[in-house]
Amino acid sequence: MAGYPGELDYVLSMGDKRYEDAKKHLLTMTSHARQMDSRPMLAGCAQRLGEILFAQGDEAAAIALHEFSEFIDTGSLLAKLDHAKFLAKMGRHGAAKEKCEQIISIAKETPFAETDADFSSDQYIDAADRVLSEIEDL
Repeated sequence: MAGYPGELDYVLSMGDKRYEDAKKHLLTMTSHARQMDSRPMLAGCAQRLGEILFAQGDEAAAIALHEFSEFIDTGSLLAKLDHAKFLAKMGRHGAAKEKCEQIISIAKETPFAETDADFSSDQYIDAADRVLSEIEDL
């Protein structure tokens, strides 16, 4: 979502732990995503809100928003990968491992090339493998 309205301000607010400001900038990003009818952007916004709520101590809402992001952008391996990374960060290693295995399975069953808008199936496999390796190293 680089370069979209509100994004830089969101990143700066998150870096400064100004979560209420980050939410306001996220609203700008979400409005833009809706105007563009961009499911990937909306899914990313849901995940970002989950990150804010996690930072504020609301684990349940954070997990729900990451799950919702997958619903918004059904079939997206990026939403699944970000969800897996988030689960690993939370220490939910079993769930993160399952999500990574799901990504690898889908990417192997339906290979695709890299585009301007998305990574290739091989890149998703590599990314999921990295998350799995990080989990195993803990």
